[in-house]
Amino acid sequence: EAVNALKQRFGIGIDNPIPPSHIPAIQTENIATLPAKQIGPTTSIPSQRYAISPPPSTTPESVAPQGLASVSPESLRIDPNRFQYKMLHNEQGATGALADVKTYDPNLAGVIQVWHDPTNNATYVVNGHNRAALARRAQAPTVNVQYIDAPSAESARAIGALTNIAQGQGTAIDAAKFFRDTGWTADELREQGISLGQKVAQDGLALSRLNPSLFGAVARGEFPMQRGVIIGSKVPDHTQQHALLRLLDKAQAGSKRLTDATVAELADMATAAPTHTETVMTLFGQESTTASLAVEKAELLAYLRGRLVHEKNLFGKVGQYGAAKELERAGNVINVEQSQGVAQQAQQLLAVFDRLKQRSGPLNDTINEALGKIAGGGNASTIREQLYNRLVTDFPKFIGGGEAATSGTSAGVSGATSSADISLPGF
Repeated sequence: EAVNALKQRFGIGIDNPIPPSHIPAIQTENIATLPAKQIGPTTSIPSQRYAISPPPSTTPESVAPQGLASVSPESLRIDPNRFQYKMLHNEQGATGALADVKTYDPNLAGVIQVWHDPTNNATYVVNGHNRAALARRAQAPTVNVQYIDAPSAESARAIGALTNIAQGQGTAIDAAKFFRDTGWTADELREQGISLGQKVAQDGLALSRLNPSLFGAVARGEFPMQRGVIIGSKVPDHTQQHALLRLLDKAQAGSKRLTDATVAELADMATAAPTHTETVMTLFGQESTTASLAVEKAELLAYLRGRLVHEKNLFGKVGQYGAAKELERAGNVINVEQSQGVAQQAQQLLAVFDRLKQRSGPLNDTINEALGKIAGGGNASTIREQLYNRLVTDFPKFIGGGEAATSGTSAGVSGATSSADISLPGF
């Protein structure tokens, strides 16, 4: 078009070069910025047609917002499938935690975590779906938000999930699903400043270690969550988890009522359960049958541990001067020094018991001996009481008796657990 204009104006073409007298004017002028009338009467194309496009706008509207801000709740978009870390929620991502609240108080609501999506310039709620829903219902003019600095929706969701876990929000199942999906470990959580003393994080990690079928049963409410936590924390191996579940099913089929404490003991001994061999005379001669005593031993260990915890707590409180004075007012004579001694002994024995109960040695032999008597038809209550008294009496023996190199056998009960040197501070 520029060439045509020149031809019409000056009669210049490929075969008719530009006269030298015109060269300076052409070289010093910017054709792209000349008004149309300077190009020629037949050309009416605006000069901007030839201008180079300016760079993308860098105005504040196109820059991703950061930090804290107050925005209208109506401006926030909801996409719980992308951002809500909690499993149970409605189409707005709300779990119903604030369903009965009518007023939105910004002082109580804190900040809602949001993420700005650069692909559509929209802002999404990541953590705070219940508060965002309340703000809309209450027609709050603004809500306080914190923009998450994350490169993707997945990263933003992870930050929102970790915030919930750190604050103890959601359930252990919510946390477990997040850990299973992302592969986060205990060490990585600590590096992020999340305390594993927090129950949601602690239980969530345990549940994340369950085999898929067992985790599904826990998530659907078909298996007690606390038992899932026990199994996941004590038996990370999936094969051993299946074996433990078969043992639990067998025990419950026999009308045994298993407590969580018994299940915990069973989990501790999942790899090496004691057995009881019984020989009977049949029409075909002597026949021997061997049965696992895992459930019976777990129940016995749970009983012993419960007694030790009870005495530690009871005599620890009675041994306190203030408590003793209160009891004396009621006519009880309390020996504070003796009570403190009993509490201290129970605490020490509890530490030894937890470390040695599954290992070969004097303690395990003593427990298996009592277990054999119970399996042989003895009175369980009497045998358990005698065993507890023996543990207290032979306390020094269990501390200094060492560990046997091979498994011991007592009263028809055999238990094989690996030996190991043990160092108990303070003993």
